[in-house]
Amino acid sequence: MNNSIVEFNWIVDSDFPYPKDPQFYCTGYTGKDGSDDLFSIVVRLIDFNGDAKAINKAEVFALSEDMESFLPKKGERFYFTSGKKVIAEGVAIK
Repeated sequence: MNNSIVEFNWIVDSDFPYPKDPQFYCTGYTGKDGSDDLFSIVVRLIDFNGDAKAINKAEVFALSEDMESFLPKKGERFYFTSGKKVIAEGVAIK
């Protein structure tokens, strides 16, 4: 399964329920595709120590193989979303 590595910053309200596990599911899109091309992703937080709020790097996988072409390429902006609400934004480094 192909993946991208994204360095990101959380952009959420103070009461946001951060993930409690190193892996979670959400949606996302690249900067060039825009929110009209949301697709389902698996996010695996890198160096997770129990505090997702402190993490700023993740492996991102498409939930299905036919969506792998939507993964960000190195240097592309990527937005993590919960529905259409952006919860984090970053840039693919791999």
